[in-house]
Amino acid sequence: MSLLNHWRRALALLIVTPLSVVTSVAAQDGFKPIGEVPQAPSVSAPPLILAAYAIVWLLVVAFVWSLWRRMGTLEKELADARREFSARQGGRS
Repeated sequence: MSLLNHWRRALALLIVTPLSVVTSVAAQDGFKPIGEVPQAPSVSAPPLILAAYAIVWLLVVAFVWSLWRRMGTLEKELADARREFSARQGGRS
């Protein structure tokens, strides 16, 4: 899929979503006192905050581990390049 199609879909989503919210709000029966509105089920904040922090820390650890592995590979390649360079320099002398 081309980049232009991605942009078109994103733009359509940005336009359609607010329109659907506006139409659903307009379809309500008007003002209702808070006592008449059924209470929605809710989740307390601490478990959500804990989950968010856990996800962020897992992502940070995964990123650092990825960098550590790439640095190890890079150090091996650099050592190989240095050995090859010194071998070529030693052959010319």
